[in-house]
Amino acid sequence: LKEMIYTTFEHQGLSLDTASSTMVIDGLDFEVFHITLYGPQGEVILYQDMYSRYINGFDFGVNLNYNNDRDKKDMMDAWLGSKFRKE
Repeated sequence: LKEMIYTTFEHQGLSLDTASSTMVIDGLDFEVFHITLYGPQGEVILYQDMYSRYINGFDFGVNLNYNNDRDKKDMMDAWLGSKFRKE
């Protein structure tokens, strides 16, 4: 999936950087795929953070898209406050 996303952006003529990490949210480990998209003059036009993991046998994902620190903070505050029922 990561390669497909990278290739799709690249075929659209966009420059991008990617990185992978993990993050614990409400005691659950999430895989995180970070994407930074750049405009024609090298300016950042979008950050995209994709969180994923299996929960109770289902593939669960959350995507956060932002282009400024205030929006990132608001979305991260909401996301980090998520609660998951463990079965």
